[in-house]
Amino acid sequence: MTRHCLCVTGRGARFTGHFEADQFLTIFELIRAGFGVSIVPEMARTLSHGCKLIEIEPKASRRVGYVRLERRYLSKALEAFTGYLKEAGEKRRK
Repeated sequence: MTRHCLCVTGRGARFTGHFEADQFLTIFELIRAGFGVSIVPEMARTLSHGCKLIEIEPKASRRVGYVRLERRYLSKALEAFTGYLKEAGEKRRK
């Protein structure tokens, strides 16, 4: 699905604490400040200036789902998006 990277600074560090963040900007600022490491998706690469990215092998992936209510109005945009997801899912199964 997506490539994931381990993000670290070039400095050695000892880790004794634990902190979680959901925002990529926060994660990279903490790493740049020398406060840790993180596993981030490939899409976060553009925010990683000053950090070293190491691709993880084997590639990590996860399953996601799409749920909507039946018998509801489907806008043209949502209809197109639903069609795109179905097509992508079929291609992935082949």
